[in-house]
Amino acid sequence: MPVVTGVAIFLTFFGPALWDKYGPAAGRYGVKYNDERHRLGILPLPEDWTSPNRSEIKAWFPPEGQKKDSVFRSMKIVKVEDDEIIGELDNIVRKVEGGQEGLSIYYYYDSTHHWKYEFFAPDQPHHTIITAAQADSILHAWNFNSYSIKK
Repeated sequence: MPVVTGVAIFLTFFGPALWDKYGPAAGRYGVKYNDERHRLGILPLPEDWTSPNRSEIKAWFPPEGQKKDSVFRSMKIVKVEDDEIIGELDNIVRKVEGGQEGLSIYYYYDSTHHWKYEFFAPDQPHHTIITAAQADSILHAWNFNSYSIKK
């Protein structure tokens, strides 16, 4: 009986992370898919991020400690239909007075126009579509040097 309890406790705490890393979909759109993301110029999925859901739209979030930086990646979303990735979204945000401003980077796998960039800020009523060059300039102005827009 103690073994069953121990296994149950272990799976409660580590099951979601193990599922994300080794489950049936891990190679198709989890961390194991990062080589393809790199080839396409998409931000990789960090190994220490976890997803609270198992749906066709998966969202990953950074550990709380990473959210303390003034500029950080706030999430990655992967949309899957019929076991194929349709698109990905990465959000990079910067803390400013009154909230956060951010850059949303979209990649559509099945489109002739694969990339879309949007900027948002607390003082703007909606997201503004911007060019790749503008998105890259924003990242450089924020000193977010771990990624640059593939042109």
